[in-house]
Amino acid sequence: MIEIQSQPAQRYISDENILIENNALRREIDKLRGIEQRCQRAETMLLATEARNRLLGENAPLGIFIVDRDGFITGFNRKMQEMPVWRSVKHLEPPNLSASQIVVPADIATDIAQCIRKQKLHITEHVYTDGRSGDIHLRYYLSHIPWKDGTASEVMAFVEDFTDSKRVEKELKESEKRYRSLYQSAPIAMTEKDVTLLRAHLEELREGGVCDLQKYLQDNPDEVYHCWSLIKTIDHNPAYFELLEPHAIKTSPRDLPF
Repeated sequence: MIEIQSQPAQRYISDENILIENNALRREIDKLRGIEQRCQRAETMLLATEARNRLLGENAPLGIFIVDRDGFITGFNRKMQEMPVWRSVKHLEPPNLSASQIVVPADIATDIAQCIRKQKLHITEHVYTDGRSGDIHLRYYLSHIPWKDGTASEVMAFVEDFTDSKRVEKELKESEKRYRSLYQSAPIAMTEKDVTLLRAHLEELREGGVCDLQKYLQDNPDEVYHCWSLIKTIDHNPAYFELLEPHAIKTSPRDLPF
Protein backbone atom coordinates (compact mmCIF):
# COMPACT_ATOMS: atom_id res chain seq x y z
CA MET A 1 0.00 0.00 0.00
CA ILE A 2 2.83 2.42 0.77
CA GLU A 3 4.48 1.89 -2.58
CA ILE A 4 1.17 2.17 -4.44
CA GLN A 5 0.33 5.46 -2.68
CA SER A 6 3.85 6.98 -3.06
CA GLN A 7 4.01 6.71 -6.83
CA PRO A 8 1.09 9.08 -7.55
CA ALA A 9 2.53 11.54 -5.00
CA GLN A 10 5.94 11.52 -6.68
CA ARG A 11 4.32 11.96 -10.08
CA TYR A 12 2.20 14.84 -8.71
CA ILE A 13 5.29 16.53 -7.29
CA SER A 14 7.19 16.10 -10.59
CA ASP A 15 4.33 17.59 -12.61
CA GLU A 16 4.15 20.53 -10.20
CA ASN A 17 7.89 21.14 -10.52
CA ILE A 18 7.65 21.03 -14.29
CA LEU A 19 4.79 23.54 -14.18
CA ILE A 20 6.82 25.86 -11.94
CA GLU A 21 9.84 25.56 -14.21
CA ASN A 22 7.71 26.23 -17.29
CA ASN A 23 6.25 29.34 -15.68
CA ALA A 24 9.73 30.50 -14.74
CA LEU A 25 10.93 29.90 -18.28
CA ARG A 26 7.95 31.82 -19.67
CA ARG A 27 8.75 34.75 -17.39
CA GLU A 28 12.39 34.61 -18.44
CA ILE A 29 11.38 34.46 -22.11
CA ASP A 30 9.04 37.42 -21.62
CA LYS A 31 11.87 39.29 -19.90
CA LEU A 32 14.28 38.52 -22.72
CA ARG A 33 11.68 39.57 -25.28
CA GLY A 34 11.28 42.88 -23.42
CA ILE A 35 15.05 43.36 -23.44
CA GLU A 36 15.14 42.51 -27.15
CA GLN A 37 12.40 45.03 -27.90
CA ARG A 38 14.22 47.73 -25.92
CA CYS A 39 17.44 46.91 -27.78
CA GLN A 40 15.62 47.14 -31.09
CA ARG A 41 14.14 50.51 -30.13
CA ALA A 42 17.56 51.73 -28.96
CA GLU A 43 19.14 50.50 -32.19
CA THR A 44 16.46 52.27 -34.23
CA MET A 45 17.05 55.48 -32.30
CA LEU A 46 20.81 55.10 -32.71
CA LEU A 47 20.45 54.61 -36.46
CA ALA A 48 18.19 57.66 -36.65
CA THR A 49 20.70 59.71 -34.64
CA GLU A 50 23.56 58.54 -36.86
CA ALA A 51 21.51 59.45 -39.94
CA ARG A 52 20.81 62.94 -38.55
CA ASN A 53 24.47 63.44 -37.60
CA ARG A 54 25.55 62.25 -41.04
CA LEU A 55 23.06 64.63 -42.62
CA LEU A 56 24.35 67.51 -40.53
CA GLY A 57 27.95 66.63 -41.33
CA GLU A 58 27.37 66.26 -45.05
CA ASN A 59 25.43 69.54 -45.28
CA ALA A 60 27.58 71.56 -42.88
CA PRO A 61 28.94 74.84 -44.32
CA LEU A 62 32.34 73.98 -42.83
CA GLY A 63 34.73 71.22 -43.80
CA ILE A 64 35.08 68.52 -41.11
CA PHE A 65 37.68 65.78 -40.75
CA ILE A 66 39.11 63.58 -38.00
CA VAL A 67 42.76 62.56 -37.77
CA ASP A 68 44.34 60.06 -35.35
CA ARG A 69 47.58 60.37 -33.39
CA ASP A 70 49.53 58.74 -36.23
CA GLY A 71 48.44 61.39 -38.71
CA PHE A 72 45.95 59.25 -40.65
CA ILE A 73 42.57 60.71 -41.57
CA THR A 74 39.72 58.51 -40.36
CA GLY A 75 36.82 60.49 -41.81
CA PHE A 76 35.76 63.69 -43.53
CA ASN A 77 32.58 65.25 -44.90
CA ARG A 78 31.55 66.33 -48.40
CA LYS A 79 32.46 69.99 -47.82
CA MET A 80 36.01 68.94 -47.01
CA GLN A 81 36.23 67.03 -50.27
CA GLU A 82 35.25 70.14 -52.21
CA MET A 83 38.15 72.20 -50.89
CA PRO A 84 41.10 72.56 -53.29
CA VAL A 85 43.71 71.02 -51.01
CA TRP A 86 41.53 67.88 -50.66
CA ARG A 87 40.62 67.34 -54.30
CA SER A 88 43.06 64.45 -54.54
CA VAL A 89 40.87 62.41 -52.15
CA LYS A 90 37.55 63.53 -53.59
CA HIS A 91 36.82 60.14 -55.13
CA LEU A 92 37.17 58.28 -51.83
CA GLU A 93 34.21 57.31 -49.68
CA PRO A 94 34.27 57.06 -45.86
CA PRO A 95 34.15 53.21 -45.79
CA ASN A 96 37.40 53.09 -47.76
CA LEU A 97 39.33 55.51 -45.58
CA SER A 98 40.87 52.95 -43.23
CA ALA A 99 42.14 50.86 -46.13
CA SER A 100 43.53 53.80 -48.07
CA GLN A 101 45.34 55.32 -45.06
CA ILE A 102 45.11 58.94 -46.11
CA VAL A 103 47.83 60.98 -44.45
CA VAL A 104 46.97 64.47 -43.24
CA PRO A 105 48.52 67.23 -45.41
CA ALA A 106 52.01 68.14 -44.23
CA ASP A 107 51.21 71.84 -43.84
CA ILE A 108 48.87 71.22 -40.88
CA ALA A 109 50.60 68.16 -39.39
CA THR A 110 52.57 70.40 -37.02
CA ASP A 111 49.40 72.20 -35.90
CA ILE A 112 47.67 68.88 -35.20
CA ALA A 113 50.65 67.64 -33.20
CA GLN A 114 50.57 70.87 -31.18
CA CYS A 115 46.83 70.47 -30.55
CA ILE A 116 47.38 66.92 -29.24
CA ARG A 117 50.35 67.97 -27.13
CA LYS A 118 48.61 70.97 -25.50
CA GLN A 119 45.14 69.35 -25.52
CA LYS A 120 43.31 72.59 -26.22
CA LEU A 121 41.71 74.39 -29.14
CA HIS A 122 44.21 75.43 -31.77
CA ILE A 123 43.31 77.86 -34.59
CA THR A 124 45.54 78.27 -37.60
CA GLU A 125 45.31 79.73 -41.10
CA HIS A 126 46.91 78.49 -44.32
CA VAL A 127 47.03 79.82 -47.87
CA TYR A 128 46.97 77.51 -50.90
CA THR A 129 47.66 78.48 -54.48
CA ASP A 130 45.06 77.39 -56.99
CA GLY A 131 45.95 78.08 -60.62
CA ARG A 132 42.31 78.42 -61.59
CA SER A 133 41.02 80.81 -58.92
CA GLY A 134 44.10 82.25 -57.22
CA ASP A 135 44.94 81.94 -53.53
CA ILE A 136 42.63 79.89 -51.28
CA HIS A 137 42.52 80.88 -47.61
CA LEU A 138 41.53 78.19 -45.10
CA ARG A 139 41.13 78.59 -41.35
CA TYR A 140 41.44 75.40 -39.24
CA TYR A 141 39.79 75.00 -35.83
CA LEU A 142 41.51 71.97 -34.27
CA SER A 143 40.03 70.35 -31.16
CA HIS A 144 41.41 67.23 -29.43
CA ILE A 145 39.23 64.19 -28.70
CA PRO A 146 40.28 62.72 -25.32
CA TRP A 147 40.44 59.07 -24.27
CA LYS A 148 38.92 57.89 -20.99
CA ASP A 149 42.28 58.42 -19.28
CA GLY A 150 42.31 62.06 -20.45
CA THR A 151 44.99 61.71 -23.12
CA ALA A 152 44.21 62.95 -26.64
CA SER A 153 43.51 60.14 -29.08
CA GLU A 154 42.25 62.03 -32.14
CA VAL A 155 41.75 65.56 -33.40
CA MET A 156 38.55 66.86 -34.96
CA ALA A 157 39.03 69.76 -37.35
CA PHE A 158 36.51 72.28 -38.61
CA VAL A 159 37.76 74.08 -41.71
CA GLU A 160 36.45 77.44 -42.88
CA ASP A 161 37.06 78.74 -46.38
CA PHE A 162 37.32 82.51 -45.86
CA THR A 163 38.73 83.27 -49.30
CA ASP A 164 35.80 85.53 -50.18
CA SER A 165 36.15 87.44 -46.90
CA LYS A 166 39.86 87.86 -47.54
CA ARG A 167 39.17 89.10 -51.06
CA VAL A 168 36.59 91.61 -49.80
CA GLU A 169 39.01 92.78 -47.11
CA LYS A 170 41.69 93.33 -49.74
CA GLU A 171 39.27 95.24 -51.98
CA LEU A 172 38.21 97.43 -49.04
CA LYS A 173 41.83 98.25 -48.27
CA GLU A 174 42.47 99.17 -51.89
CA SER A 175 39.30 101.27 -51.95
CA GLU A 176 40.35 102.98 -48.73
CA LYS A 177 43.75 103.69 -50.25
CA ARG A 178 42.16 105.26 -53.35
CA TYR A 179 39.76 107.27 -51.21
CA ARG A 180 42.59 108.48 -49.01
CA SER A 181 44.55 109.59 -52.05
CA LEU A 182 41.58 111.54 -53.42
CA TYR A 183 40.84 112.94 -49.97
CA GLN A 184 44.38 114.22 -49.48
CA SER A 185 44.72 115.70 -52.98
CA ALA A 186 41.26 117.30 -53.22
CA PRO A 187 41.40 121.11 -53.74
CA ILE A 188 38.28 121.51 -51.56
CA ALA A 189 38.62 121.68 -47.79
CA MET A 190 37.40 118.39 -46.26
CA THR A 191 37.24 117.01 -42.73
CA GLU A 192 36.41 113.62 -41.26
CA LYS A 193 34.14 113.61 -38.25
CA ASP A 194 33.40 110.98 -35.60
CA VAL A 195 29.79 111.10 -34.35
CA THR A 196 29.99 108.01 -32.13
CA LEU A 197 29.59 109.99 -28.90
CA LEU A 198 26.72 112.05 -30.34
CA ARG A 199 24.89 108.92 -31.47
CA ALA A 200 25.24 107.37 -28.01
CA HIS A 201 24.01 110.60 -26.35
CA LEU A 202 20.93 110.80 -28.60
CA GLU A 203 20.16 107.18 -27.82
CA GLU A 204 20.32 107.96 -24.10
CA LEU A 205 17.89 110.84 -24.62
CA ARG A 206 15.44 108.55 -26.42
CA GLU A 207 15.68 105.95 -23.68
CA GLY A 208 15.10 108.75 -21.15
CA GLY A 209 11.78 109.63 -22.76
CA VAL A 210 12.71 112.37 -25.25
CA CYS A 211 10.48 111.71 -28.26
CA ASP A 212 10.56 115.11 -29.97
CA LEU A 213 14.27 115.98 -30.27
CA GLN A 214 13.65 119.31 -32.03
CA LYS A 215 11.36 120.55 -29.24
CA TYR A 216 13.81 119.26 -26.63
CA LEU A 217 16.66 121.28 -28.19
CA GLN A 218 14.43 124.40 -28.44
CA ASP A 219 13.58 124.09 -24.75
CA ASN A 220 17.23 123.38 -23.84
CA PRO A 221 19.45 125.59 -26.05
CA ASP A 222 22.57 124.71 -24.10
CA GLU A 223 22.08 121.11 -25.21
CA VAL A 224 22.76 122.18 -28.83
CA TYR A 225 26.31 123.25 -27.99
CA HIS A 226 26.78 120.07 -25.94
CA CYS A 227 25.74 117.95 -28.92
CA TRP A 228 28.13 119.82 -31.19
CA SER A 229 30.94 119.26 -28.72
CA LEU A 230 30.40 115.51 -28.99
CA ILE A 231 31.29 115.58 -32.71
CA LYS A 232 35.04 115.07 -32.95
CA THR A 233 37.28 115.98 -35.86
CA ILE A 234 39.52 112.98 -36.51
CA ASP A 235 41.15 114.00 -39.78
CA HIS A 236 41.42 116.79 -42.37
CA ASN A 237 42.98 117.25 -45.75
CA PRO A 238 45.68 119.81 -46.64
CA ALA A 239 43.13 122.12 -48.31
CA TYR A 240 41.23 122.36 -45.03
CA PHE A 241 44.42 123.20 -43.16
CA GLU A 242 45.34 125.90 -45.72
CA LEU A 243 41.87 127.42 -45.44
CA LEU A 244 42.15 127.74 -41.66
CA GLU A 245 45.89 128.20 -41.49
CA PRO A 246 45.91 131.34 -39.30
CA HIS A 247 43.83 129.56 -36.66
CA ALA A 248 45.32 126.10 -37.20
CA ILE A 249 48.85 127.33 -36.41
CA LYS A 250 47.89 127.45 -32.73
CA THR A 251 45.16 124.84 -32.69
CA SER A 252 45.20 121.17 -33.61
CA PRO A 253 42.49 120.21 -36.17
CA ARG A 254 41.23 117.66 -33.67
CA ASP A 255 40.45 120.48 -31.23
CA LEU A 256 38.53 122.66 -33.69
CA PRO A 257 34.78 122.89 -32.87
CA PHE A 258 33.73 122.58 -36.54
